[in-house]
Amino acid sequence: MKHKLFDPIIHYADGNKIRSTYVNILQKRYNIDPNRVMYVNDTINTIHNCSLVIDDIQDNATLRRGKLCSHKLYGIDFSLASSYLKLFEVLKKSNEDRKIITDTLYDMHFGQLQDIMFTKNKTIPTLEKYLEMTKLKTGSLFSLCTRLLVPKDNDIHKLSVDMGTYYQIKNDIKNLTDSNYWQTNGKYTDIVERRLTFPILVALEKDSELGQIYFECESNEILYNMVMKHNESITNRTISIASDILQKSNNLDLDIQSIIT
Repeated sequence: MKHKLFDPIIHYADGNKIRSTYVNILQKRYNIDPNRVMYVNDTINTIHNCSLVIDDIQDNATLRRGKLCSHKLYGIDFSLASSYLKLFEVLKKSNEDRKIITDTLYDMHFGQLQDIMFTKNKTIPTLEKYLEMTKLKTGSLFSLCTRLLVPKDNDIHKLSVDMGTYYQIKNDIKNLTDSNYWQTNGKYTDIVERRLTFPILVALEKDSELGQIYFECESNEILYNMVMKHNESITNRTISIASDILQKSNNLDLDIQSIIT
């Protein structure tokens, strides 16, 4: 089968449209030119889909939205080259928006690299450091919506970053609790990939009351070792215990609004 240039990105084109919804809300609220809105929507969705292709390669993921990831269909080399070429195309067409878009791409990649480094370096970040990472990795693209449409409204920029942080934490929680999410993205993938996500960090937070309770018990030591000892295989028993700890230590029902403000 012959591949077309941007097939790996088009493969994700029918996905979550939360950013487009946000852009359309902004259009109505600020009475923005529809042509400008169309351009911003296309730019945001293209960047997002390219980032998904790259993210799935870095995570060695198998499923995204109930189907095989792009790199599983088209290969890592083709998918990676296609994604970066498309990003360069976005920059080439951006004209007066180029600096804003370039800054956003830098922040997204820097946040993604921080996320990877937490896992690869076996470094457990503080919750504050994790939230700083999510503001770059996820919040930056939400913020780009407002920076391109209402550049002078600083309050809406901050709200956009907080929305991105909220969205990331909700995804972290859904990865551990949502059966619908499991059907389309795989079950407990953050545990299997030893990801240091928000619920896991809360469970490992030694300075919190819950952390002191659970860190002293054998079960939480298993969770700690699962995160830190990459040379040990993760068994079904480990996954079951880890999931149970996370359910008990977090109840996975966090007041996210108080966390990000």
